[in-house]
Parts: sequence; C-alpha cells; structure tokens
Amino acid sequence: MSGRQPVLFLSHGSPLVLVEPSPHRTFLQELGRQLPRPDIILSVTAHWTTPEVRVSTAAHPATLHDFSGFPPALRQARYAAPGHPPMALRIAALLRTAGLTVEPEDRAVIDHGTWIPLALMWPDGDIPVVELSVQPGRDAFHHMAVGRALAPLRDQGVMIIGSGGVTHNLRDYSAMPPDMPFGYADLFADWVGAAVAAGDMAAMSDWGKAPFADRSHPTDEHFLPLPVTMAAGGGRGRRLFAEGDGPVLRLDSFIWDDLAACPG
Repeated sequence: MSGRQPVLFLSHGSPLVLVEPSPHRTFLQELGRQLPRPDIILSVTAHWTTPEVRVSTAAHPATLHDFSGFPPALRQARYAAPGHPPMALRIAALLRTAGLTVEPEDRAVIDHGTWIPLALMWPDGDIPVVELSVQPGRDAFHHMAVGRALAPLRDQGVMIIGSGGVTHNLRDYSAMPPDMPFGYADLFADWVGAAVAAGDMAAMSDWGKAPFADRSHPTDEHFLPLPVTMAAGGGRGRRLFAEGDGPVLRLDSFIWDDLAACPG
C-alpha cells in the first residue's frame, strides 16, 4: 500500500485539453509525474449528479464521450482504467457510518470529468478508478460531510480527486453577453483561493455569498466537488494552477497535503 495520499481539486476545463497544447494540459501532465502514485483514485465528479450519494461499483467502466462538437480524435479516445468494486463498497460503508444516505451503483461508464484529466496525468490507465456523484439539490455543508467521511481513505492508498470547475458559466463563455461584468470570474476565483488557503470551512459552507457566485456558477454541480475535497483534505489547501480559458472559465486547481497544512 502506498503512503498517505494528497487530496486534489481539478478544474477539468474543455475536453480539448486532451488533444491541444495549452498551459493547462502541461500542468496536468507534470502533476501526474510529480504526485505520489496512488493505489486507487476516487473521483468526485461534476458530471454525475444524483439526489443522494452514489458510488460506482463497475469493474470495467467504458469511456463515456459526454460531449459533442469536438474533433474526431476526442470521440476515438479511450481510457481503460478498471474500477474497484471492493473499494466502492468500503466507501459506501464509510459514508453510511457517517449517517449519510448512499447507494452503490454499477455505473457502466466513466465520464469525461474523470477520464480526461486522468488520461493526461496517468496515461497508461492502470490505476483503478471509482466515481462518486455530487448532489446539486444539497448544499455545501452536505458535501463537506461527505468529504470528512472520506478522509480516512487517504491512509489506505486512495487519492481523492474532485473534478469540476472553479467557474463554469458556459453561456457567458460562448456568447460574451453585453451584461457580463468584466473580471467577475477572477474576483470569484480570488475568493475561492483565499478560502482554501485559510482553510475557511465556514466561508466555503456559505459560498453562495461570495462575489459573483451566481454568475460564476448558474448551476452548482461543477463547484460541489470543491467542498468535498476541502473537507477531505482537512481545510487548509494550496493553489497549484491559476490560469483561465478566456475571461470566464477559470481553471484553478488545488491540493491538500502536509505542506498545505503547515501554517504560513
């Protein structure tokens, strides 16, 4: 079994990151080389939304191409990482012990929020991956409870990765409407970075009061992996990447590890 694993929040960005050069692509490739290799990856993914928590028990999930309008190379890409049913059941037991409602599900696919960043970080696809859903109908406090329940997995060789986006307003990204406040995504991302650096769980639990929160996230699903990972990581984290894709989509990513936990 590997040693204690860090926790990550990754803004997965556009699927194009897999095939087009960019600072974001380089960051993900280098991150995979720098991190300790986990035994298992638990992906808390924005692209699986359910009323209550679901954990995938699939042994051999297929690559889901849950996007359209992209080059054929993306449609042909495959990521053949296996699942890990015993770990999925262990995760479900942890969540139930914490008083949370959770059901295992033999989800036959692995979505692009999970497999595209992993294909850049660990392209061989030989690390088992388990997916966990988010609940847009539930608040950040609920998602932090999920994260706290998952925290013991870090000492069992499991790397917890939240895959979403620090900002995710695709309408503004596509249309650049006249009413779009200039720089709003940067202001929201700055608030997120400060909350993570301070380990401010109270601020994160009430993130809807942050500057331009509603504009940055017209729907919640891409933000919700963040309170999960912040709680799983123990609060104080550090930012690893802080660039954007245009003026609307920020691609910030964070880590919770022993260095992040140190004061200063």
